[in-house]
Amino acid sequence: MDTVIADLRDRGVKFHYQTSITAATKRGDAIELTGPDGYTHTTDYVVDATGRTAVTTDMNWDQIGLEYDPVAGITVDDHLETNVPGVYATGDILNKPQPKITPVAIFESQYLAHLFTKETSDAIDYPAIAYTVFTSPRIATVGVSAAEAEESDQYTVEHFDYQNDWFRQVGNEVHAGVSVVFDRDHQLVGATSVGNDAVETINGLTDLIEAKTTHEQVERLIYIFPSIAHSYMRKV
Repeated sequence: MDTVIADLRDRGVKFHYQTSITAATKRGDAIELTGPDGYTHTTDYVVDATGRTAVTTDMNWDQIGLEYDPVAGITVDDHLETNVPGVYATGDILNKPQPKITPVAIFESQYLAHLFTKETSDAIDYPAIAYTVFTSPRIATVGVSAAEAEESDQYTVEHFDYQNDWFRQVGNEVHAGVSVVFDRDHQLVGATSVGNDAVETINGLTDLIEAKTTHEQVERLIYIFPSIAHSYMRKV
């Protein structure tokens, strides 16, 4: 996140930390923001990015005894079944540690389709999940994050700054890079990338993590040069 903030500051973005907005008032062609302790700020545009939560109100779930948290969502077991037999749930409404994003909801729905058609009776087994924050530049992560890995002696983390990557500098990226996480067997288990091509970088590394590709197997992969894939594969 520090990398993104530094990049935005270089482009003239100003940050006001620990500030609450109590009102936005139209003043001619401008908008005046006000907050506690006399805080004021005048701007010409306001974007409110507050995230989203599961919709749990007015659903009448209590009438069937369904267990749920008003904020976190519905509790399910490892087969996505709720506490009410025969009632399943999937998607952003679940109270779960996995990212609440569309591809995960699709994966869960595909699993339920296989379960209902008796193609499987196994518990759901989530793969490595890649996700991104749509900042500028992008932040994308898959598997064990660099921050999580650095708090454990089970992993090693290697950081690569794209300022030293001539191909990346074609796009004049000043604040960009990738961090890769390895377990004790030097198996790739996670990665985080910041940059204009962070999404494509992490998508490619997701394949390696899920397939448990070894370093020796990676060495046999010859990509087009120069390319994004060739750039990040050299880090693995």
